[in-house]
Amino acid sequence: MNLIEVDHALRKLRLSGMADVLEARLRHAQTEKFAPLDLIATLVSDELQRRQDRLFTRRHQQARFRDADRSLDRFDFDFNKKMNRALIHELATARFVQQREDALLLGPPGTGKSHLAQAIGRAAIQQGHRVVYLDAPHRDALERFPVVPSTRPYATLAELREALATSAGLTTVWRAIGRLGFTVKKTVYADEQRRPDVVAARRQWRDWQPLRDMRQYVFLDECGVSTDLLRRYGRSPRGTRLHDHAPFGHWETHTVVAALRFDGLGAPAVFDGPIDNPSFLAYVEQILVPSLRLGDIVVLDNLAVHKQPDVRLAIERAGATIRFLPPYSPDFNPIEQAFAKLKAFLRTARPRTFDHVAALVAAALELFTPAECRNYLQHCGYRAAVQL
Repeated sequence: MNLIEVDHALRKLRLSGMADVLEARLRHAQTEKFAPLDLIATLVSDELQRRQDRLFTRRHQQARFRDADRSLDRFDFDFNKKMNRALIHELATARFVQQREDALLLGPPGTGKSHLAQAIGRAAIQQGHRVVYLDAPHRDALERFPVVPSTRPYATLAELREALATSAGLTTVWRAIGRLGFTVKKTVYADEQRRPDVVAARRQWRDWQPLRDMRQYVFLDECGVSTDLLRRYGRSPRGTRLHDHAPFGHWETHTVVAALRFDGLGAPAVFDGPIDNPSFLAYVEQILVPSLRLGDIVVLDNLAVHKQPDVRLAIERAGATIRFLPPYSPDFNPIEQAFAKLKAFLRTARPRTFDHVAALVAAALELFTPAECRNYLQHCGYRAAVQL
């Protein structure tokens, strides 16, 4: 490789610190008759210094210091002879940050508090810490900050910053929210759950739950699986986007039916396309019923295919009973959590044919351990009876 090719390779490896000084360092090495290892060490040192300089520059920008030239070297300690110089230099070591202690500078206006605060902040950056400088308007916003996310949980970072009337960066607002214990999460429930009839039905279900042992429950449901599944997110270097491919117009939808017990996921079936009355009845008679035990309680949602008289008759002939969940209440059905895990497994495997989907569903049954299935049920409020 010639010098130009080496320069290009270094920049491609994001080693521009080496590339910028490569020619000069080679001439110097020839003049001083450096050993190859000494030349490499010098180039590595140049790269490390460049990265450190860029890091310090970026952190100074993020700190948003009000004045650009405030440092301890420029502070006139003779102006305020009461200032404890040794203590200020101790603060500049940032040991109080490592020890998770607070430092408070008190005094009347014009005594150099802002200068010292910025100087100590710059020294802390040199020690590898992140710093944010807040002037008086920012401090007023900080006092109001704990209340704002609670009263406006749906606000974006920009909207929160506007509500606080602060010019702090969005990254600063994000970190402050994290320190207060707020995280980004939201569960959406059906608006129909607030209807009086649905409220009464859900309350009745909750009252009925403790009267049954969760080892009797068999939660039955369906989920759709398409042949264009893939993981929705992936990692890529900053400034680039990860690309992937999936069928756009020629994909199929299949239906997976399964039953969740406290000790595992079973009675699986995969149907080509959506399920209908004959398909579901055949599933119940040929797959579900042979797996039922005397005293089981089969729990279903209110899908029309579930309410066929022949379905109830087949289940009751096996010595089990059937119960329907309250309307708009998937949160009472723990198999929804199991299906979420199944979908994640299928996204990883990326099935593209019906046979592949069926094979993956069969293989996925071993992923659902008894302890995990028991936790699914307990999460939805179901409990095991304890014999005294």
